[in-house]
Amino acid sequence: MSESASANLGGLYILVFLALFVGGVLWACHRFGPDMARNKRDREIETAMRIGLQDAETYDRIAAQIMREREGR
Repeated sequence: MSESASANLGGLYILVFLALFVGGVLWACHRFGPDMARNKRDREIETAMRIGLQDAETYDRIAAQIMREREGR
């Protein structure tokens, strides 16, 4: 095999390898991307709800403290 044919074959192997790699990455993004986005959004909503519940409990505690202070006067 001549040098130029060997170089062409090596270039073809590199091109096929890169195409398979890029194709695999694109397939994985298409296959798993929506599930990952949904799970991330679920975690964000859960966190927001937990923070909201904690804030509500804090508001109730502070409101009760203020009411006790007012009754004491």
